[in-house]
Parts: sequence; C-alpha cells; structure tokens
Amino acid sequence: MEHETSSESSREEALYRAILKEVRLLMADREVTQEDIASRLGIRRETVSGYLSGATKKGMPTTVLIAVADILEEDLGELTRRAIERAQREG
Repeated sequence: MEHETSSESSREEALYRAILKEVRLLMADREVTQEDIASRLGIRRETVSGYLSGATKKGMPTTVLIAVADILEEDLGELTRRAIERAQREG
C-alpha cells in the first residue's frame, strides 16, 4: 500500500481549496446563497458554510459536491478543470 507524501497531500489540499473557490464564485455569479443550497440539500446553512469555508474536518463529501454542482447547473468536470487551472496558476 502506497502512502501519500506531504507533496501529494499539499497538491490535493490546493486543489480542494480551488474547487471550493470555484463553487463560491459560481454561487456569487448565479446569485445562489448558502441558504438556497442548504434548503435544496435538506441540510443546515451552517453545514454548507463549513463545507465552503473548508472548516469542516472531513471536507465536503463528494455526493454533496455533485449535488451542489447540479444546483449551480455546472458540469462537475468543467468545474474541476477550472479549479485545477486555478490551483496551478496560484501555485
């Protein structure tokens, strides 16, 4: 079993932060609030806030990220591609 190096971990963390940033930018662009997302997902707004700020220890579950992309009418692959480009630019 391979162990994750700190370099890999840092890259994954940067990508995760970039994905969250893309989600927040899309929300602002499409005037979707945390409350809107919470209501659609049946979770508390504070939970959405924790996911989007990166404050949640385990991060945003993949199923939630998929649902959020759907709410924002955004292709998850495209969102991820832009996040990767952002992470590379911002180093």
